[in-house]
Amino acid sequence: MGRASRRVLWQYLSKREDGREPDSPLFVARGPRPQSRGTLRLMVTRMGKKATVQNAYPHKFRHTFAITYLRSGGDVLTLQQLLGHGSLDMVRHYARIATSDVALAHRKASPVDNWR
Repeated sequence: MGRASRRVLWQYLSKREDGREPDSPLFVARGPRPQSRGTLRLMVTRMGKKATVQNAYPHKFRHTFAITYLRSGGDVLTLQQLLGHGSLDMVRHYARIATSDVALAHRKASPVDNWR
């Protein structure tokens, strides 16, 4: 987890009454209940509609993170660990997408191919 994420998470927890209790859930719904997958999905969908983002759902954030991580120079083995995948199969899928992005960008910006 990066510094900015840690800082925001710390601020969030410091405002909660149970923020220092090790057994308390990280994200809570109303009251002390842990937030469910369904609640999170509904929240993301609503925020997506409000922001006019089509097909907003939690897994899209994971997918976007993986692609952005690779586009920014991250390596596939570290990404595999960050995502918690047991094998490189899914990470290879993300790598193919990122690689095809690089090839497309190269075709668009290649001085030789675009020399007229």
